[in-house]
Order: sequence, then structure tokens, then C-alpha cells
Amino acid sequence: MGQWDSVRLLRRRREHEDDPVNLDWQFLLLVEWNGVPIDLPRMDDPAVQSLFDAYAPDIVRLGGFDTAATLINEAG
Repeated sequence: MGQWDSVRLLRRRREHEDDPVNLDWQFLLLVEWNGVPIDLPRMDDPAVQSLFDAYAPDIVRLGGFDTAATLINEAG
């Protein structure tokens, strides 16, 4: 068991002319999780889960990561 501490959804952007044009559909979901490792993201609310499933995403789990460093721009 466990709980998430933060969630960030990042959309890939086109940086070079050679990048594919369909990058609007490529996302990176970052979940800071505190607890037992989980396989794929699941929502407790069936309505929210069905909205997520409606996208029919190709999900690739990259594995677990540990924070190596954090930099916060306080001048912001």
C-alpha cells in the first residue's frame, strides 16, 4: 500500500525540424509514490479511471527512480 505525494503530466514538445509531428500525443506521467511499488497507475474512482482508459494510452513503465538531486528556483 502507499500513497502518491505528487503527480506531474508533461507533454513532449517539438524541438527540432526532424522531430515527429505527432508529439502532441506523447506524455510523461511523473508520480512521486510513497509505499510499496505499483505496476501501472490506477485511480480509485471508476469514473476517473474510465476517462483515463478512454485515451487507450500505450503505457511503458520505466521503473522506480530515486532522487539524485533537487534544485528549486526560489528567485522565480
